[in-house]
Formats: sequence, C-alpha cells, structure tokens
Amino acid sequence: MKFWEISDAFWEAVKPLIPETVRDPKRVYQRIAGGGRKPLDSRKVFEAIVYVLKTGTQWKALPKDIFGSPSSIELYLSLSTSQVTSTTFSRIVWPP
Repeated sequence: MKFWEISDAFWEAVKPLIPETVRDPKRVYQRIAGGGRKPLDSRKVFEAIVYVLKTGTQWKALPKDIFGSPSSIELYLSLSTSQVTSTTFSRIVWPP
C-alpha cells in the first residue's frame, strides 16, 4: 500500500461523511443527465487530498496519471468543503 492510499476499513468509516455529488434541480443544464464527463470516484478524490496533505505539494503538481486532473480534484474539494462542517472533518481526522 502506498503512503497516500487508504485502507478499506478507513474508507468505510469515512465514506458516509463525504457528501455525494448531486445535480442542482433548480439549474437548467444544456446537456442531458449522464452526458459529459463522468464524476470522479470519491475515494480517489479523498486519496488525492491525503496525498497533498502528506506531501505538501501544490494542487497543480498532483500526479495526473494517479489521480486525474488536479483542477477537478481541487474543484471537488472546494465544493465539498462548503457542504462539510468542521465537526465532520474532525471526525475524519480524529475518529472516536
């Protein structure tokens, strides 16, 4: 297991705390549902965040071959932090 990879047990504990990506019902989309790029895997996004936190690297320096587009990872983080409270982050970092 590489240093940024998380165990299955840890992922199962963290997974319910991460909000799902949902289409905004009030927004008018030009593409049909299911069109365009597929959403990134939540676990892969979380591992990318762990990678940045452990290495101190910049978002744009994330290995694209491992995590995909660094811009997409950063976007997911910015969207999820608006939905995740500090209590949730503390439960992820310091589980009971």
